[in-house]
Amino acid sequence: MIGDSVLKSVTAILKSELQESDVIGRLGGEEFLIRLHQCDRARAQATVEKMRAHLEGQPLIFAGRRIYVTLSFGVAASGPGCAMEDALTRADEALYRAKARGRNCVVFHDREDVSNNM
Repeated sequence: MIGDSVLKSVTAILKSELQESDVIGRLGGEEFLIRLHQCDRARAQATVEKMRAHLEGQPLIFAGRRIYVTLSFGVAASGPGCAMEDALTRADEALYRAKARGRNCVVFHDREDVSNNM
């Protein structure tokens, strides 16, 4: 099935941009979770932007057809004292904002954003 092949190709491209200590997993459907280990905002932004641009600029070829893939990213920080569920909720909120902005973009969820952008 082409959909499964596209997801596998996208995963391989995303993995190619990660460091060995980073983790990627599929949450379901077309959603992935990427955990960047010991990462500051500058590295997170550079990493996800590189992933986004890599996929946008390189069509995938299946059964002789070019398939263009774009990604939207919702990014949230977590750390000591931050529950994983809270980080996932904030990342999901940022993802919905990215999709609302027309997709194919990166949106960060900052704690100070909560009242301004929801």
